[in-house]
Amino acid sequence: MIRVICMNNSIEIKGHAEYADKGYDIVCASVSTAVTFSVNAVETFGLKDYISYKVSDGYMKIDVLREDERISKILDTLVFTLQDLAKEYPSFVSVKLK
Repeated sequence: MIRVICMNNSIEIKGHAEYADKGYDIVCASVSTAVTFSVNAVETFGLKDYISYKVSDGYMKIDVLREDERISKILDTLVFTLQDLAKEYPSFVSVKLK
């Protein structure tokens, strides 16, 4: 299961969906795409110094270093997308807001 923990200034994503075999897991691909798109959007707006992020196998964490309305909207959209995935695939994705 992919577990998403959203706090005031960070989003942590852990685990593997295990919806299907590696390379065929549409749930994992959806989460990965949403997160990558969000980080790329922050960089496209020239705000890469406003966040830090760590990526490893089955793990990603985004920390907000400086507040900005555009970053807030991008990350709110990410959380909304992840919540939609959790509704669609509740056995494979969970989202907790803290």
